[in-house]
Amino acid sequence: MKVKGFSHVAIRVSDLSRSARFYEDLLDLKRIIDLPDVIVLLHAGGTMLGIRGATSEQRTGDRFDPFRIGLDHLALAVERGQLVEMKRQLDERAIRNNGVEKDTVTG
Repeated sequence: MKVKGFSHVAIRVSDLSRSARFYEDLLDLKRIIDLPDVIVLLHAGGTMLGIRGATSEQRTGDRFDPFRIGLDHLALAVERGQLVEMKRQLDERAIRNNGVEKDTVTG
């Protein structure tokens, strides 16, 4: 099988509406499907980003851990100037972030 690309990537979040607003407001992604309390699909260039809310199976207080097996990170293709502006907006909203970093593997 020859894969042409990714159709979508889906992530699980603790607060679906708050997370959807983040991706819409700060990353300017466009909502294309909204199934309340189930999933929001956002258009992200040639790929869709699916955001799913918490389920009853989720452990109380569970949070993302980059060292746990599973999703490590998502990398967005943007210009450096856009990253600098994004960091400013995140700082302005008191949203914790790692700043602008150059990936040592992919550049």
